[in-house]
Amino acid sequence: MPLLTTFKCFLVKGFSEAFSSRVVHMIFKRGNAFEFDNYKGIMVGPILAKLFTMIIDKRLNKWAEQHGLCAKGQIGFHKD
Repeated sequence: MPLLTTFKCFLVKGFSEAFSSRVVHMIFKRGNAFEFDNYKGIMVGPILAKLFTMIIDKRLNKWAEQHGLCAKGQIGFHKD
C-alpha cells in the first residue's frame, strides 16, 4: 500500500495500538552507573508512525508560522 494511502488511513481511522506503542531504552551517559540521572531515555517505535508524525509536525509548524500563531517567547523553536 502506498504511503499516501496509509497516511490518509491514519488520519481517518487513527493509529492502531501497534503503531502507537514505544519502548524506552536507557543509555548510560557518564558517571556512576548506579545513579538514575546518569542515563538518557531513548524512545524506539515503528518507523511509519515516526515518519507520519514528522510530516504532520512540519505542516502544522508551517501553518502556525504563516498565521502568526507561534509564541514569541519560543523563538528558539522557530525556523531560522
